[in-house]
Amino acid sequence: MSKKSCGIAFLPAVTSILWESEAQKDRMEFLRELDLKAEENHIPVHYSWVNTTCHPEWFKYFDVQSFSAPTVIYYNPQHHKHEFTIGKFTKKSLAESELQFVRGKMSLRVTPTKQEDIQLNEKDCQANLFDEANESDEGFDDILAEILAEEEERKKQ
Repeated sequence: MSKKSCGIAFLPAVTSILWESEAQKDRMEFLRELDLKAEENHIPVHYSWVNTTCHPEWFKYFDVQSFSAPTVIYYNPQHHKHEFTIGKFTKKSLAESELQFVRGKMSLRVTPTKQEDIQLNEKDCQANLFDEANESDEGFDDILAEILAEEEERKKQ
């Protein structure tokens, strides 16, 4: 079978928290295992993943809420339809979802974004995270200046 469907994992790639970093490694490992197993068993699903911390636009592509991550989107590009998994992100639950998808037992919905608009644009994810951290410090300089000015006033009194 040359035409394949996709199992796209939406993973928040948070590596600053040790347990989340370990969970990310585990998720990526069993996605690799699922992909290899699918290939060995001639199952027409190719697995990949998207770092939704860096590429949040992918939630919009498939009309999925961001709190659903981690999840897997099963996408059939021939029919431009998809559905995402609900429940635990485990080998067992994903294998069951894959079976439902392949057997046509998973209800699929029309993907709202045109195929040509679904793109993974290259980004510097580390810079993106740095920019977001700086945005959360908005107004920090003003607040600091106010505090310093109040401290100067107290010293004068």
